[in-house]
Amino acid sequence: MKRIIAVNSNCYHGYTIEEAVAGIRKAGFRYIELTATKGWTEHVFPDMPFERLLAIQDLLRQNELIPFAMSGHCNLMDPERIPDFEKNIRLAAFFGCQYIVSSVGEAHLANKAVADDDEVARRVASLIPMLEENNLILVLETHGKEHGTGEKLARIVRKIGSARVKLNYDTANVIFYGGVNPVQDLKTCLAETAYIHIKDKGGRDDVWDFPALGKGHIDFPAIFEELKAAGNDSPLSIEIEFTPEGAGSLAAVDQAVADSAAYLTANGFELERRYKVRIALVGAGGMGTCHYMNYRHIEGTQVVALVGRGERDRAHAEQWGLPLYTCVDEANRREQIDLFDVCVPTYLHKAIVLEALACKKPVICEKPIALHVKDAQEMFDAAQANGVQLYVAQVLQFTREVEQLHRIVDERLYGQPLDACFERLSQRPAWSEGNWLFDRDKSGLLPFDLHVHDLDVIVSVFGKPDSVDYTACRRKDSEICDQYRMRYGYQNGMTVSAEAAWFNACIPFTARWRVYFEHGMVVCDDKGLTGYGADGQVTRFDVEDEIKVPCGINLPPSGWFLRELTHFVQCAERNVPSERVRREQVLDVLGVLETLSF
Repeated sequence: MKRIIAVNSNCYHGYTIEEAVAGIRKAGFRYIELTATKGWTEHVFPDMPFERLLAIQDLLRQNELIPFAMSGHCNLMDPERIPDFEKNIRLAAFFGCQYIVSSVGEAHLANKAVADDDEVARRVASLIPMLEENNLILVLETHGKEHGTGEKLARIVRKIGSARVKLNYDTANVIFYGGVNPVQDLKTCLAETAYIHIKDKGGRDDVWDFPALGKGHIDFPAIFEELKAAGNDSPLSIEIEFTPEGAGSLAAVDQAVADSAAYLTANGFELERRYKVRIALVGAGGMGTCHYMNYRHIEGTQVVALVGRGERDRAHAEQWGLPLYTCVDEANRREQIDLFDVCVPTYLHKAIVLEALACKKPVICEKPIALHVKDAQEMFDAAQANGVQLYVAQVLQFTREVEQLHRIVDERLYGQPLDACFERLSQRPAWSEGNWLFDRDKSGLLPFDLHVHDLDVIVSVFGKPDSVDYTACRRKDSEICDQYRMRYGYQNGMTVSAEAAWFNACIPFTARWRVYFEHGMVVCDDKGLTGYGADGQVTRFDVEDEIKVPCGINLPPSGWFLRELTHFVQCAERNVPSERVRREQVLDVLGVLETLSF
């Protein structure tokens, strides 16, 4: 049986996230449900320093664990706890989760009356816009006296009537809280169940005793048969809560997780990834080479084919030991492709991306995705029509510097941003094969090739500008502009300026920016990322990549592309859009670039 099999880090209640990750990975699992339950298990938590959250991200990546869900329990009927849950939603999105788990609570209102199903449904439904914004599914857990059975909770889920709110069926909770047989109760809510806490029950029904799978008395084979018969492929997340005294030692927890793994494999489940993600790389130029080098460091992926027609494509296919195909469709038919990665010149993107999407396969496309908004819209619409995702490789979103900038702005570390300035300058490039880069209709010229990076950051951090002004200059002997200065205005009075240039001069490549806030300034340059507070405090933000991969091109080794491609692969496995590079963001950027170049 092939489905996501995970371990809830809550199994390691009282132990660190590092200890949980080590035990879960040792037992052979590849998926983890992170626990962020206030006052209980805070393996990850919104109030943690951002550097700590980044370190946990790296820990998961190094241990090849996918954080696909977060246990973020709050009483959703308590208005005072809603801000806590909203923070957990943002935290789950930060880790790239697909699901967030919560109980409804005991549903008591301010007057101590028990809320009816309609009231509960209204309260939970109010969270749907935020769930949509963060690409999350809220799964309500069978928990507590009021909502301790699947039958009861399914009624509320049906009243809400949203794909963003489903049921998390806890196989032991329905016994402990609800006093029902899970095999029978599950039949009443299979249609609403999208997630399962697979938890065994020991001792009497009313006793806190939740051992390793197979050590209690729940008839799991019967539950598995019910799921199979209904075609329900909900993820299974193992939860072991032992007795009130706990497991007794870390070794005992590790053993319980290992025993649960053995029980599931004996019942026909696969703990490892369901398959290696088979990737076809389209184009083996500079960026194609860079992507290939990074996929070699992403466990669970394999580049199995190269699509191209040029001499470089043939040379790299031979060098990398890959079959070479001249079209996407043939590669898909012959190699059973799971994901296409398009790294060809910009003017070729649309036709190739549409062909790949027609194969009903997700696509990663290098920036810029297109030269016109209407073309990008058509590509995104084709992805939606074929039930797959389209990801745009705006790599700066995956740099530590930009991650920190998002945090600084979102958390108002220095107050409201007032002004910003970006620079991206280089010598006139000489790498484009056939000089396509200097053909406006093929590349969009300097704004689309160079400034697109800074503009993507500007739009993602500050929003789409309300006004766009610019100047440009060119040499008398040149048909294209060498340098642009942009001024972006916002209704709140903020101004962002930017300069981008392909100078006819042997200057070193320069990329830097600064943001001025009410209470300080943040500067990103060749010295790193530094915050200068109005109080005189100077902060050196940690932006060092722990893992650096050689790119195979004229860029230093970094972790940028590794994080980018890992993120896209994980999103593609779950068939969810990227929260880092959103459709609306891509279209807004293209709209501004059209103004600059066309």
